[in-house]
Amino acid sequence: TMSAFPIIQATPYGEAKGGYWFSDVSDSGFTITLANAPTFDLLFAWTVQPSTSGANIYFSDNTSASYDPLTGNTVPVAPAPAVTSTPDVSATTTTSDTTTTTTP
Repeated sequence: TMSAFPIIQATPYGEAKGGYWFSDVSDSGFTITLANAPTFDLLFAWTVQPSTSGANIYFSDNTSASYDPLTGNTVPVAPAPAVTSTPDVSATTTTSDTTTTTTP
């Protein structure tokens, strides 16, 4: 085992009709799953690297999250502390009286 969640990169040598994905991913292996059975011997070149602490996972909706480098589970982000403000009651306001006269 690699004692870390694997970062997998794979390239098919030929067309994987319908696509492919990784399933049963663990620190000791993974499965390349094909959407459709190939009609020829489809070869894959692949490499695996262990996850590192502080790494992010990126999603197709342009968001990202930190994840646990041992399990691959995303790490919940703590909500930002609420910002509260206290009104400044020491300020003084001055108004002036204005008189407008109109002549008929």
